[in-house]
Amino acid sequence: MKRCCTCGVIKPLTEYNRTLSGKHYQAQCNDCESLQVTPRVMPKKVGHGKPLFREYSKVPDDDNGVDKVDKVDKIKCKTCNTRVDKKRSHQGLCPACWEKKRRVAREKRLKGLLEKIKEMLTTTDNDWFVAKTLAKYYKKGYKWAYTNLVEMEEEGLVESCYKDRKKYWKIVG
Repeated sequence: MKRCCTCGVIKPLTEYNRTLSGKHYQAQCNDCESLQVTPRVMPKKVGHGKPLFREYSKVPDDDNGVDKVDKVDKIKCKTCNTRVDKKRSHQGLCPACWEKKRRVAREKRLKGLLEKIKEMLTTTDNDWFVAKTLAKYYKKGYKWAYTNLVEMEEEGLVESCYKDRKKYWKIVG
């Protein structure tokens, strides 16, 4: 028999749970403990958390004067101000502007790499080089050097030829 610390009723030990160590019984009976335990999943309050249905906003239609439904999950592109679905946008840009930004960044990267290759070739006094020497010069991997050289060849900045089962590269112009 044991007295509950909460309700003060003396009950048999079968009405008490064991402690985590398993050596002793808890101070509260099972009934008082179940009253104090909060449920693990609290019901959501209305208006809190993720909406259950897609939210829509009413936008007046210019042609007929009738309200049309416009989805809330559309944003404006930062550069051209066109309305684009959020899922299709990249960092706040529409797909066309994003592609343009990537193309410009690629051209800038390849032109910078071309300048470094010219600098590398002035120190070696050779016109032709292999991807392995570019990788050593940049202290990067062979795969990185080879992929960049293939991209530069697609842009027409370098040309390649095979000699003794090796691929040699040369700057065009």
